[in-house]
Amino acid sequence: MNAEVALSYPALLVDGRFSQHLRDHQYYEAYKNELPFFTVEIVPDKNGTDQKMMHLQGEMVMGTGLFREPEAIKAFLIDKGFIPESILLSKDGKLYATHPKQHLPYMHWIVRLLMHFQQFGEWLAVNYWYGDYPDR
Repeated sequence: MNAEVALSYPALLVDGRFSQHLRDHQYYEAYKNELPFFTVEIVPDKNGTDQKMMHLQGEMVMGTGLFREPEAIKAFLIDKGFIPESILLSKDGKLYATHPKQHLPYMHWIVRLLMHFQQFGEWLAVNYWYGDYPDR
């Protein structure tokens, strides 16, 4: 197994909670490292409950390639509870997926595993523990 990727940028930003300066830094560093960057949007569900969903969007910076093995990524996301019909890996290097529950630490873990897979083509063997990830 390869060593974990050490990033010089935050791989995941929460929509509405970051500055343009931070987004520019994320984009530039992702481009420099030829890795993706991610944003998550917290959206109230349409059934009138207090539950919120998470829309995850990932992107390879233009010119740096596509997501590796889209079918493996899709299977991974389904296994982790994402809504199968919401998962899209486009031909222009974008990833879209919706998780039916709001849990930011979980999204940070998902992105950590996706980043490692994109870099090395293998899944990082790290179990989820909510205390390891930020709730912001």
